[in-house]
Amino acid sequence: MSLTLQQMRDLVREGLGGLDEQDMKDPSVDRLLNLSFWELTSKFPFEEKNLRSEFVTVAGTENYSLATEIETAGSIEMEAFQGMSVVDDEGKAHSLQRATETWLETQYSTAATFRGMPEYYVRRDDVIRFWPVPDDVYTIRVLLLRSLDTMVYLSVEQTGLPREWDELTVEGAITRGHYYNQDYKLAQQAENFRVMKIRTAQSTQAKEEEDSRFAGLIVQHEAPE
Repeated sequence: MSLTLQQMRDLVREGLGGLDEQDMKDPSVDRLLNLSFWELTSKFPFEEKNLRSEFVTVAGTENYSLATEIETAGSIEMEAFQGMSVVDDEGKAHSLQRATETWLETQYSTAATFRGMPEYYVRRDDVIRFWPVPDDVYTIRVLLLRSLDTMVYLSVEQTGLPREWDELTVEGAITRGHYYNQDYKLAQQAENFRVMKIRTAQSTQAKEEEDSRFAGLIVQHEAPE
């Protein structure tokens, strides 16, 4: 079973000297966990790092708040937002292109009443403005980079990574905690331990992926002459 967010927080505090929630608040622990998590997901090709949410447009409405539409408790972090697509009447998704404020204002000045399926968007913090202005109900798919922030906001309790990588995320947070506390000796010891475990996890994962390719198969071959 994978670790929950709260279990990961508790382990980080324990690894940094048996701290409690008064010594180190959740946002501080989450920041260390996110730095570690983002490092691992940027270095290794985990599809689980991607998180998708959806909302629908309203005919004639051009502005939408991501914080409201995808039911978050706060604004979406810049690092978490990856892009969007719109689903047409046939169920086919089309990527929305990001535009500038200047470009969008030019469109309004030449075709202020134009309506249709959105093709472009402009982002202002957590507010999205579409062009053309939707003329109907369309499903908008938002691609996010999973982080501890999106875990909290979207009520996702686990990272979704293979469970041994949750522990490596914790250990990366511990390394950073020691480093930012300027205890470089403990930081190096923690990092050496983590690197050794990463190598083991990589070899195990590679073997599992290789084994899964042939799971349930009987490979027949001719005996060599």
